[in-house]
Amino acid sequence: MKQEKIIKSFSLPRAYMLPLLVGALIISLTLLVLRPQISNIIKLRKEVVVRQERLTKLIEKLSLLQGTSRPEVKRRVEKIESVFPSEKPAVQIINTVSQLAEEKGLGFSGLNLAPGELSPNKNKTAEGKKSSKSRLGASFLEADFTVEGLQEDVFEFLNSLERAAPIMKIDALSLTLKSSQLASADPDWLEATINVSIFYKLPPEELGKIDTPLPLLSPEEIEAIAELDGFRLFTAFNEAQEPGGRENPFEL
Repeated sequence: MKQEKIIKSFSLPRAYMLPLLVGALIISLTLLVLRPQISNIIKLRKEVVVRQERLTKLIEKLSLLQGTSRPEVKRRVEKIESVFPSEKPAVQIINTVSQLAEEKGLGFSGLNLAPGELSPNKNKTAEGKKSSKSRLGASFLEADFTVEGLQEDVFEFLNSLERAAPIMKIDALSLTLKSSQLASADPDWLEATINVSIFYKLPPEELGKIDTPLPLLSPEEIEAIAELDGFRLFTAFNEAQEPGGRENPFEL
């Protein structure tokens, strides 16, 4: 009896051994086959979440852009570019100083300006930033020139100069009483030598990713833009020409 019980006790597990082995084999094969697919599904779910977040940001950015006034944005950009240009304003400063002096009835001469490379190569942008002078967080050019005329007209010119585009700052001023043909009639005839810094801001090398949040203007920036409306812009001579005039005097 004892022998039969022992034989039965060993024979029962053997009866279940084959199904268990088959089941274990099926589970192992299933895991080996499905594991890469499960891993891919997890990766796809993460990518879908990232893309949904990016899409949400783009929708918010698009909604913000659609809510802005395009004419107002264009006006602001043009005003900022004229007053605080993104390139060296060598030509602009010549137009401004010469036309403002003529408007005030002053003689204008002796403009000294060393702008360097006016249109730097895009590949040399970093080198250009390193070589350009910087002050108050902006690049600047230095220039000096001479005007002469009545004392009242000279002072009016100086008051108007720092409210003219491009934005500039008077660094040094030398006034000299000058004897001239008009000195007997106008004893207040002055010669003014003026040193100025003309400011500009190089554009950023990158505008950022398309899905980055759109930065809003702060109240201080809005106030600063509003102050730019007080700056006077002098156009180039060819732009101020009458519509009926010929650009090329030798053209038939």
